[in-house]
Amino acid sequence: MDGGDAYAGYFMAAGSFLALAATLRQGDHIRVTLILQRLHGKPRVWAEIFCLAVATLLTAYFTYYAGKLAYDSYIYHDISQNTDATPLWIPQLSMAVGLFGLFVAFAEEFVYVLRTRRLPREESGEMARTE
Repeated sequence: MDGGDAYAGYFMAAGSFLALAATLRQGDHIRVTLILQRLHGKPRVWAEIFCLAVATLLTAYFTYYAGKLAYDSYIYHDISQNTDATPLWIPQLSMAVGLFGLFVAFAEEFVYVLRTRRLPREESGEMARTE
């Protein structure tokens, strides 16, 4: 099939980006906890809030530009340079949708931690209260 390797790449990218929000909700993202694990009580809560705020803002930024990329590809009729000549907005849209899901997941966790001052435990999916 002509363009089979291109479609394999599109599906791999789509699978990766569409799974971002689910892996965050399950606690399966790789997190840098070198500093956070040494903090306890309120300093850890505030450090977690800061990290979630930065992650939410960065994800919003990436989501906006991924959506803009897909929209521009649609407007300018940009197509793949492979033999399949697929309109590029189609695979790019999966990236934008996946990033939007990640943004919503980060925003939800940020608001939850900000309101309840509860942190997810790293060993299990339960929430742990830190005072």
